[in-house]
Amino acid sequence: MNVTAAFPVTDASQVGDPRRMALWLAEQLGFSDERGGRAALIVSELGTNLVKHARGGEILIRPLTSSAGERSGIEIVAVDTGPGMTNPFRSRRDGYSTTGTLGHGLGAIERQADAFDLYSHTGGTIIVASLWRDPRELTSHTRSRYEVGAVHVSKTGEDVCGDAWAWRQLDDRLA
Repeated sequence: MNVTAAFPVTDASQVGDPRRMALWLAEQLGFSDERGGRAALIVSELGTNLVKHARGGEILIRPLTSSAGERSGIEIVAVDTGPGMTNPFRSRRDGYSTTGTLGHGLGAIERQADAFDLYSHTGGTIIVASLWRDPRELTSHTRSRYEVGAVHVSKTGEDVCGDAWAWRQLDDRLA
C-alpha cells in the first residue's frame, strides 16, 4: 500500500490539494486543530515557494510512526528541480526575499515544524518538515546517529509502488 501522497505543484491553484491532505491526515492522526493548522501552513508555504522559485516540483506527505509503533506524526517533503538557493542559510532568515515578498516563508516553516531540514544545489532543493501529534513525542524518541529514509510513491494511477530499498551500517559508515 502506498502511504506517501504525491502532489505536483507548478501553479498556485495546485497548493490546495496537498494542504487539504495535510489537514485530513492530521485529523485522522488525532492532531489538535492548532497542530493541524501548523501542517497546513507548512504545506502552503512550501507550495508557494515551489511556484515562485522552482522549475517544477512536488509535495510529498506521509504519516510517521512513533518509536512506540503508533502513527502519530506527519512528514511533509517539497522536492524541486532547481535552480536551487544561492544561500540557503540566508534564505531561512526572516526578511530575506529574492521576489520582493516579506521573506518569512522558510522561517515560518522552520518555526512551525518539530523537525526541519533543507538541502539545495543547482539541480534542486529538498525541504523536509515533520510534526508530531504531541511535540513531546519528538524528544521521547531514541534518536540514532543517522536518520535514513526513502520515498516510495506509486506511479500515477497505481495503488502499489514496486520499488524497494535497504541500508546497513558497518562501523561508522552506511551502505
